[in-house]
Amino acid sequence: MRILYKYTSIEAERFDWFKRILEGWIYFASPPAFNDPFELSPIFAAPTEQTVSKFLEKFDLLLTKSARAKVVRETARQLQTQSMSAVDAEWVASLGVLCLAADPKNLLMWGHYGNAHKGVCLGFDASYAPFSTAKPINYSSERPAIPLTESTLLNEAVSDSILLTKSPHWKYEEEWRSIKRPVRDDEKNFYRQAILAGEAEEDEVAELLASEGGHGQYEFEPHALRRVILGARVDSGQRLAIKSLIATKPWIKLYQAELDRKYFVINLRELEPSQN
Repeated sequence: MRILYKYTSIEAERFDWFKRILEGWIYFASPPAFNDPFELSPIFAAPTEQTVSKFLEKFDLLLTKSARAKVVRETARQLQTQSMSAVDAEWVASLGVLCLAADPKNLLMWGHYGNAHKGVCLGFDASYAPFSTAKPINYSSERPAIPLTESTLLNEAVSDSILLTKSPHWKYEEEWRSIKRPVRDDEKNFYRQAILAGEAEEDEVAELLASEGGHGQYEFEPHALRRVILGARVDSGQRLAIKSLIATKPWIKLYQAELDRKYFVINLRELEPSQN
């Protein structure tokens, strides 16, 4: 069983968010709110002479080899000197992304996303939706490059490259992502017509549409939440409140993160219902 983790604060309004997770609701965020300025910002790749030739052939235009080379050089220069977005900003903002982590004992993750070790880390069984759709991030020093002639929305490999590539600076996160895209009106009309024509089952279409939808709250099976890990600096009052909340959920294991007495590592101690 693969467990994927979500680090979070439990201060003030975030504690209400934590209670919503216990009830089986999880939030998919919009990428513009993320802290990486390079998030989902691929670049255009300069075309090759072969690509230029094929493109021009569509319009019955023929160029000499030197002319094609000049087009390639000029295009590359324009791409390097001008700020050109390879993906539509509205499309990026419309996406819903759930960021998860592979390691529940990451010192930096606790510091950066676990409210300086005063928050919690939640472990989800990745065999349940939507966690089952999560894919690992690829860490690369080069930004993903998209061919000028390619439709990124129709090519799954290119889309994954855009959505799942980050700088090696973020490698410590060991991030996994589950992504939901908005369903366009033309897609809804297509499925509606397919149901009317008897070519699709209403329940199947409803399930498909429910699996998408962009950023926002999504319901999941509460039993997917398998672990709640309390930060090493969690407040004693919050610890008691959390223990009370999960007391009736025996499928959730509760752990206390503790600082090792000799090394710069975090240890996890499982708590029984009666333990502090």
